[in-house]
Amino acid sequence: MICQDRAAHMSQDRAAHMSQDRAAHMSQDRAAHEATLATSVVAFPEVHRRPLPASARRLTLRDRVEAMRWADTVHPYGISRAAIHSGGDPNIGDFILIYLTGALWASWVVGCKPAGYCVWRAGSGADLGCFATLPLALAAVEALV
Repeated sequence: MICQDRAAHMSQDRAAHMSQDRAAHMSQDRAAHEATLATSVVAFPEVHRRPLPASARRLTLRDRVEAMRWADTVHPYGISRAAIHSGGDPNIGDFILIYLTGALWASWVVGCKPAGYCVWRAGSGADLGCFATLPLALAAVEALV
């Protein structure tokens, strides 16, 4: 009976000692893991998370009227029509689709951006450039048709 008590006491001491070793080892592993995490964090630059106001990407009533008047005057140059698209997605903004005579798909697009009006070729995605005003953007399309 004394041997059993002694054996039980020794196993409890051994278990306590092993748990202390295990705790120390886990603590070292955790410290190493946290050090690894601290050195592998990648800092990303600050990103503008809030979308710009919808008005920064919307065509004004004046822009819309001007685009329709322009479309009525450029038929001799091979432009059949212009369609204004006001998208529901606030990140895209408004744009004008410009169709050449006989084309089923838009040939040019004038997009409304906060910095002005960007023109690109719809078929190829070629960017013509950004312009400060809508008349300048439409004149650039007219010059290329």
